[in-house]
Amino acid sequence: MDLKKTITLHGSKEDRLAKYDGPDKVISSVEYQEILDAMKDRDVMILKSKLPTFDKLSEGFEAGEVVVVTGYTKHGKTSFCQSLTVSFEEADVKSLWFSWEVTPRQFFSKFSTVPLFYLPKELKGNAINWMEERVIEAKLKYGISAVFLDHLHFLVDLAQTKHPSITIGAVMRSLKQLALSQEIVIFLIAHTKQPKGDQRPGLDSLRDSSFIAQESDMALTVQRIKDKKSGIYGNEAWLTILTHRRMGVMEKKIKLVYKDKQYFEVDIARENEEIS
Repeated sequence: MDLKKTITLHGSKEDRLAKYDGPDKVISSVEYQEILDAMKDRDVMILKSKLPTFDKLSEGFEAGEVVVVTGYTKHGKTSFCQSLTVSFEEADVKSLWFSWEVTPRQFFSKFSTVPLFYLPKELKGNAINWMEERVIEAKLKYGISAVFLDHLHFLVDLAQTKHPSITIGAVMRSLKQLALSQEIVIFLIAHTKQPKGDQRPGLDSLRDSSFIAQESDMALTVQRIKDKKSGIYGNEAWLTILTHRRMGVMEKKIKLVYKDKQYFEVDIARENEEIS
């Protein structure tokens, strides 16, 4: 390409950008503050768990957030998310479920009374684009505000990728963009590595990628409590807020009890009074 043609091309690009007025144009902080001020009266959707201590510490789940729920196998991750579904329905918040782990019959049986929520009539695995379309469909048809994905590894075909950590990171970023664009909260159940003894699950327990924690807005663990005398797991569990980007809350524990197929918060003060 000769020099004269190069100068002409560069000049036309500069002219176009100098006059550019698209939605992603560069603006000043003063202009952006005016936009933010105009949005102050707009209510930000906050979902509450109806677990008093958790809601106080977290100030609820905010639209646009991706919440990772993790913990060891059979420790109540799915049951905790189903409890949230019940609480949301009581507040007239509509949920969409993708449950790849169990059959619909088994999934429905885990509710004492099946609440109103939505789910695809048929499921596809390892198909994040398909999942995103179902989320948008449910938002348009039913006005859903919460999405539950059980679990992460059904969105990622690890056998087909040479770099699982990077692939999972890309999926996490896609989920974040989906949560923001649709103004919903996405709850993502993620599995852990095999536990070592009674070690408490943490961020380093998450399987296959550090991006799961890094790209989430909140990370929660559910761990059932073992009876010290019998060594048997009972119906109580610790819900731990590992990270919380918005509030900065970390390593906060709330004691829960599983009753009538739903989690409730344990009043520790009252519990201590009864023991004494």
